[in-house]
Amino acid sequence: MQFIEVYVVPDTGEETAEFWATLGRDLGIPFFVHAPHYSHGLCLACAQREESNRKLIEESLRFADRLGAQKVVIHPGVNGMIEETARQIALLFDERLVLENKPRHGHGENLMCNGALPEEIDFVMRETGVGFCLDIGHAITAANGFGVSRWDFLRRFFALKPSLLHITDGHWDSFLDEHLHFGEGDFPLEEIVGEIIRVGLGDVFVTNEAYKKSSEELDDFRQDMEYLERLYTKVYRTCEESR
Repeated sequence: MQFIEVYVVPDTGEETAEFWATLGRDLGIPFFVHAPHYSHGLCLACAQREESNRKLIEESLRFADRLGAQKVVIHPGVNGMIEETARQIALLFDERLVLENKPRHGHGENLMCNGALPEEIDFVMRETGVGFCLDIGHAITAANGFGVSRWDFLRRFFALKPSLLHITDGHWDSFLDEHLHFGEGDFPLEEIVGEIIRVGLGDVFVTNEAYKKSSEELDDFRQDMEYLERLYTKVYRTCEESR
């Protein structure tokens, strides 16, 4: 395990931050933080939410301070202009912020996500100086939503040099993000990891974003991480043998 990514539920409180901070010290594992997303009220594409957005981002940054987190992942928002997303991020800038790409279609009626296109992510990065978190499943489903080549779409995102990768399984032809455990979908995971390594992103931090089946134990998470470690080892070995 390289690190722990903690999602910040609004108004979580100091007690929760202290729990994770203590765990991190005991295990000697660094943290990344994921700021609240649309379902918890954060929408950086909406000017009317600017004040509440500011409070949620500041809470996430304080949480990151408490944990000594290296990165804070943020979503671009829904049903708005990417220029508004960039404007609000510029006002809230912190060098730990990394912007995650999104599917074209959100989970909800008439929800269209900002940050589904590589050009949108590139625009916000250039306008604000934030980093980039590439969600592989989001990119695949966005490509399907736009009706373009999935591999070309992924390579355009790879060119933005993400500092963090989110990987799950899913269905290759779907435009809805599913966050499946490895083996539950049909993503060509070996080819995807091979491309990640080929373009020089093999050392980038990776987190598995599959939905957890239990709040009491982490068996499914452990299985996913063991699968991913085996997959990276296999692909690296294949790359070495082909030289």
